[in-house]
Amino acid sequence: MTRKQPPKYAQIVAYFIQLIDENKLSEGQPLPTETDICLEFNVSHMTYSKAMNELANKGYITRVPGNGTFVSHAYRHRYSKPIITRDSISNVIRSFNQEPHTRLLSYQVLKASDNPEVAKALHLKSDEFMHYFVRERFANKDIFCLSYTYVSQQILPAIDVAALTGSFNAYLKKIGIRRSDGYEEISACLPTKEMSEIFGTSKMALLKQRIIWNVGDEPFELTEHHYPSGKFILTSQLHAKQ
Repeated sequence: MTRKQPPKYAQIVAYFIQLIDENKLSEGQPLPTETDICLEFNVSHMTYSKAMNELANKGYITRVPGNGTFVSHAYRHRYSKPIITRDSISNVIRSFNQEPHTRLLSYQVLKASDNPEVAKALHLKSDEFMHYFVRERFANKDIFCLSYTYVSQQILPAIDVAALTGSFNAYLKKIGIRRSDGYEEISACLPTKEMSEIFGTSKMALLKQRIIWNVGDEPFELTEHHYPSGKFILTSQLHAKQ
């Protein structure tokens, strides 16, 4: 009986996984062009795209719009311990023996009326203001998460924007602001167009961690961390009732 060959897209996936696992393609090295791969494997552009999406979801490659497709090795940094924690993102990254880096993408001051939902969560009146900043968080060279943060200007009138390229948690401690308590919500979401461009693919779900921190009895900060689902495995310890 003739053994059935796997589909062409799966053959392409297996081929590049083998090259990367055997270090015949190194981190940051570009893959052959779409045209070359289609010719070599005699496949359509649709089949090529399906294979590349599979490799990206597994963490083997990064697709950069306008620049090409590159070996990632992100699959070697899949995190299997809990990432939902009260610790700072920087310390979480260090706990995986990785070095944290932060890139500030944008900062602005918004009127509460610009985002009524967040304003309500932070107990802000429509004519009051809040800081808003977006940051990429990295573990070594790999993107760890995207963070969207809103901070009440009633509690923190001004922010040293330069400090946002480091740990915001450390900055707050330095200026004497102590978060007291808070709560979090965990959900899944699809990436926005902006997120897709940053992560290099739109073909994956994101793990969204929404945190609201209080200072004293007042809501102070709302942050949403978006993690690439292909890199993380959430774990928890269960105890059965005896």
